[in-house]
Amino acid sequence: MTTERNGDEPVLTRDFLLVCASTLFVMSSHFFFFPVLPKFVTALGGRESEIGILFAVSNAASLVIRPFVGKIIDDVGPRKIAILGALMYLTTALSYQFAQSFGELLFSRVLSGLALALFSTATGTYAALIAPPEHRGRAMGYFGTAGNLSFAFGPLVAVGILTGGSLNLLNRRAADFLDGITGHTPTVENFTLVFIAGGFFALVAVLTTLTMRERRASGAAPKRSLRSPAEWFTPPALLPASVAFVQTWGFAAIITSIPLLTEARGMDDAERYFYFFYAGTILLSRVLLGGMSDRYGRGMSIVPGLAAIALALLMIAVAENRLTLYVAATIYGLGAGSVQPALQALTIDIVRPTEQGRAMSTFTLSSDTGMASGSIAMAALLQATSFGVMYTFAACWVAGGIGIYLLAVRPFVRRRIAVMEAAANVAS
Repeated sequence: MTTERNGDEPVLTRDFLLVCASTLFVMSSHFFFFPVLPKFVTALGGRESEIGILFAVSNAASLVIRPFVGKIIDDVGPRKIAILGALMYLTTALSYQFAQSFGELLFSRVLSGLALALFSTATGTYAALIAPPEHRGRAMGYFGTAGNLSFAFGPLVAVGILTGGSLNLLNRRAADFLDGITGHTPTVENFTLVFIAGGFFALVAVLTTLTMRERRASGAAPKRSLRSPAEWFTPPALLPASVAFVQTWGFAAIITSIPLLTEARGMDDAERYFYFFYAGTILLSRVLLGGMSDRYGRGMSIVPGLAAIALALLMIAVAENRLTLYVAATIYGLGAGSVQPALQALTIDIVRPTEQGRAMSTFTLSSDTGMASGSIAMAALLQATSFGVMYTFAACWVAGGIGIYLLAVRPFVRRRIAVMEAAANVAS
């Protein structure tokens, strides 16, 4: 299905709102387990390094299939792949009920990674495809708010359920009911209820995704073999994706250790509000600043955003009280809310419409690689050194992304857009 575009085409169409809603519910389920898994691993007798492995395995599973996902999306359309990804998220959320060892958790994390690759690539492509080109930065900013809301909402609700003393009796009854199937035993912390709630959000996401209409790019290329790497990747997207790779290491540092940092520094349960301030700020920045890159250029969002992320990581490195931690979360949210939609819009800017699925796949593959490598590196560095050293290193790493953008990405994008405009003029 294709539509004619004109300068007055609205951003907030029916299908755009539906893909945002579907993303909100799926990613709420996904982020449910960010503050829960570190505590669940320790409850099973695991070590800090195993927490990093769990997050890395999930992202490794994503990056293995991402190259194929983009090409399949270009061939069959994003909606079908989004539905499949949502169904896999439902299976993933429920599979945690069976996990009673580190090995079983690894299986659940592999499923999570596969679901993430399918769903996020498909919905990101869908959103970019139906967005008016002249408002692409703003549209991707709006689209990103769904994930950001889920990052605020999911962990906050999950920690509330996990530590809610009034829910202990309900958790024990749910665990007893499931005991014959899952082998669960009642615990003081309400892990069973958390996993059930995560499954509920995934179920709502499945139902929402089913209501989206199929959309395809105009002039979509016929199906071809996946044997050639040229059919998996879109080379022009690699440079913007490299900046996303660097940025993601900062996020990897946060998800692998914020719950442990707050506990070690005497700020128990502060992680729930850290996630809230982070996600609330990134939500506001995407809504209020999402169109800035459309008006002033992508770099005006990318460079200051990376600088803000690096500053926030340095603040976390020295944070000894909740106020400093929450200010850092706010600054990080401002930076991430500025960088991510601009990078996504830039990636779509420099490819043809029939390559958008592969371009988004290339972009998200780079983020997955960053999460996988960053999770392992940050967890290992934390185990060998300290929170301060780990976060200082992460800040320096992210700051290096500014140099990559200024020295490599920006000159390439200018040349690429000039070539595309020349080709379009010749064709017309």
